[in-house]
Amino acid sequence: MSIAAIVLAAGHGTRLGGRKSRLVIDGEALVLRHVRRFADVGARTVVVAHPEDVELVNGVALAVISHEPQQSGSLALGVRALPEDVETVLITPVDARPASIETIKALLSALASPESIAATPVFQGKRGHPVAVRRSSLSAYASSELPPLRDWLDALGSARVQVSVDDSNVVTDLDDAARVLAATGAPPRFT
Repeated sequence: MSIAAIVLAAGHGTRLGGRKSRLVIDGEALVLRHVRRFADVGARTVVVAHPEDVELVNGVALAVISHEPQQSGSLALGVRALPEDVETVLITPVDARPASIETIKALLSALASPESIAATPVFQGKRGHPVAVRRSSLSAYASSELPPLRDWLDALGSARVQVSVDDSNVVTDLDDAARVLAATGAPPRFT
């Protein structure tokens, strides 16, 4: 199975005080932590990035510049940039902490059933990221009506598998300074 990942990292990070892709977590820019984690499971990564962040990922991921104001527009750019041979896509916003390798493997395994179109990790009853989806199902992001990812996933009904995981990273949202402080014990710092 050919796997790719899309990291949605084009936001300005206004509430955080800096761009989320440049947030330093455990000594490294958050976007690079995602790229490395996805490489650990054999996925090639497309980063949909703010123009000033492209140099962060050059050489380690395919960077696609986005000026899209909505996440769904950035996702559409990422889908269009996927290599042709990709069958399965992992999708995450950059402000989520990278999931464990075990979590990612569990999501990919959940797509083994032909009835499954998407798999979402669930930690203590709360859904999170990344999500794993069949590439063939992402045609909605080639149209002019781009649904928010959450709405698109909800519309899948039983074709969306909920995968219980023991990985709090899937629900850790680093979108403002208070959440970064709570998750890391330190205020936000950027590269």
